[in-house]
Amino acid sequence: VAITAGGWRWTLGLSCVPSTIMFIFMIFMPKSVRWLYFQGEIEEAKRILKELRGTDDVELEMEEIAEDYRKTKDDKLLGGKGDNKLNDLYLFTVHCIKYLI
Repeated sequence: VAITAGGWRWTLGLSCVPSTIMFIFMIFMPKSVRWLYFQGEIEEAKRILKELRGTDDVELEMEEIAEDYRKTKDDKLLGGKGDNKLNDLYLFTVHCIKYLI
């Protein structure tokens, strides 16, 4: 395809097919359970999780999400108000950041 004249058009056109299909199917995807929980929509998150799992027993998974929410809320680096737990990583040190910029 790349050897023919205008082969780039074929390459570009064919690469649009899977992305278009993916876009169409993403319209029908439910919202993320974690995102809903973090937005305070806990009942909606629980409803979608029950729908995805096909069972009403989702309490353990909801507790794990709640624990993750508490950890994230306590971490300043992730937008919370607590300690910087992720600050210990080398990536977030001032020495490393100046090389990333």
